[in-house]
Amino acid sequence: MQQLSLRMSALQDWLFSALAFPIGFFVVVSFWILYAYDRELVYPEILDTIIPTWLNHAMHTVVLLLLMLELIVVQHHWPSHKGCLTVLITFCSSYLVWVLWIRHRSAIWVYPILEVLSPFGLGMFLTAAVLVTISLYVVGEKLHYWRWGLPDQCGKESWYFDRDQAQECRLNSASVAATDISDWEVLRLHSEMEF
Repeated sequence: MQQLSLRMSALQDWLFSALAFPIGFFVVVSFWILYAYDRELVYPEILDTIIPTWLNHAMHTVVLLLLMLELIVVQHHWPSHKGCLTVLITFCSSYLVWVLWIRHRSAIWVYPILEVLSPFGLGMFLTAAVLVTISLYVVGEKLHYWRWGLPDQCGKESWYFDRDQAQECRLNSASVAATDISDWEVLRLHSEMEF
């Protein structure tokens, strides 16, 4: 049961750090910037008759507040930089392919802003969106380490596993020494150290 709990915690950490934080942050920031510039590009005025203002804020404002609250309150184990970026870039690429596929099949853009862009502008916009999302991942990582400290500093309070500090320090030292070791292997090593 403890093994399952550790794996679920690792999955939650991956989902939050690699996807939820950077993508949620991007959606909120890009929505309100485009809304301030020309709301018709992202949220046509006709939607005000269908979607109440509070629901718009629930979808496009509260998300950022909840992400920041989780970052501050929940002590996540931030997975490897390389692994998170791989997951994030794969997700962004898949999403963009899906948006382009919908345009190809239905001749309708999912987002109104994409209609007004030239092919070159579209390419630049989508590239910028992915680069900003990657930058927001780095912001999340920096904020996490600012709040919780670096994971490989021995002698600090337990930052992930609820274990004694000496055991955690050995685990962190082993994972730093073997930089190619995955998070799942660290969890396996940690569970073996318990017995």
